[in-house]
Amino acid sequence: MAKVVEGDDEAIAVVDAETGKKRTFSELCELVPRMSAGLAAAGVGLGDRVMYYSLNHTDYPLVYLSILHRGATIVHISPVYEALQG
Repeated sequence: MAKVVEGDDEAIAVVDAETGKKRTFSELCELVPRMSAGLAAAGVGLGDRVMYYSLNHTDYPLVYLSILHRGATIVHISPVYEALQG
């Protein structure tokens, strides 16, 4: 991501189709290490599994990348899947 930011620090990484909310690569480069540090403070370490229960949205890449940055594995649980199970 840092290479993308070098070329254009306002390059769009994610757009929410419903709300129009955008997140840039520059924002992700700034926020991922901060969120990763928060995960570390909460006790998340290398090889841990972190469950993330959420719909897809513009913060999903931030959460996903932060968990990977920490060296943990993301376990995504979608409420949509639960609804399909009935």
